[in-house]
Amino acid sequence: SDNFQSVSVGQTSYYGIRHDLGSGYSLIYLTPAYEIYHALDGVGILMLFELLGAAIISMGVAVFFSFQLSHPILYLTSMIQKVDGQESLAVILEEKARNDEIGVLFHQYNQMLQRIVRLMKDIQESTQREKQAELRALQEQINPHFVFNTLDSINWIAMCEEEQEISLMV
Repeated sequence: SDNFQSVSVGQTSYYGIRHDLGSGYSLIYLTPAYEIYHALDGVGILMLFELLGAAIISMGVAVFFSFQLSHPILYLTSMIQKVDGQESLAVILEEKARNDEIGVLFHQYNQMLQRIVRLMKDIQESTQREKQAELRALQEQINPHFVFNTLDSINWIAMCEEEQEISLMV
C-alpha cells in the first residue's frame, strides 16, 4: 500500500511515498521539501491573483445588475416626483417599460396618470358648469328686479305728472 511520509536526512527534509511492490520489495519516491515549497510559492501567488480577479469580476457583475435594477426605479421615482411637484404629467415611454415587476409599475403609473388627467378634466368641466349655473341664477334674480324697478320708476313719474290712469295701470 502507498503511504506518505516525511523524512529528514541530515539538515535536508524530504517528502516521500513508499509503494510496496510485493516479495518484500518497496519503491520509494523522495522529493526535497524546499522544491515543493518553492513550487507552491508560485501557486500561492497565482491563486491570489485568481482570487483578486474573481473578486473584481464579481463586483463588476454586482454593480451592473444593481444598476439594471435601480436605474428604472430611480427613473420612475423622478417621474412620480414631477407629478407630486404639480409639473406637467408625463407618461413613461413604452420603450422604458419592461416585462417584469418594474414594467408592471410603469404600466400602473401610466394608468394612474390617465385617471388623474380624466379626473382633472371632470373637475374642470364641473367647475365651469357650476360657474355657468351661478351666472344664470344671478341673471334670473336680476331680471325680475329690473322689471320691478322699471315699472316702479314709471309709476312714480306718472304720479308726479298726475297721470292717475298710467299709475293705476302700472
